[in-house]
Amino acid sequence: NDAWPASHRQVIPVEKTRENLKGIIKNFDGAKVIMWSTPPVTNPGDGEDTEEVNALLKKYNEAVREVCEEKGVAFIDSFTLYQPLIEKGVNYHTEDGIHLENDGYKPFIEALAKLIN
Repeated sequence: NDAWPASHRQVIPVEKTRENLKGIIKNFDGAKVIMWSTPPVTNPGDGEDTEEVNALLKKYNEAVREVCEEKGVAFIDSFTLYQPLIEKGVNYHTEDGIHLENDGYKPFIEALAKLIN
């Protein structure tokens, strides 16, 4: 939700999101932490432009990746994971075009299983 454009403005600046992620990771010191990025949206609604929202998500997702690399935390790049599905016309979202539907979690679960097995 940090990245969702409110009237085409970020709710939480990217730099603040980085700080927040570092704090979250610090609170789990000693545990195996796995973070995942936001997958692309297909129909964000609220008059938002899909390409614009996805461009903004990429910016935040890159911040998540960078923090994970810096802190040695496992990272699942959901944007890249789900992009081929969009290109093939596979709909993995609920009706809102944002949240994953039940079968939409399968690619994520498969990627997560590779990390924990």
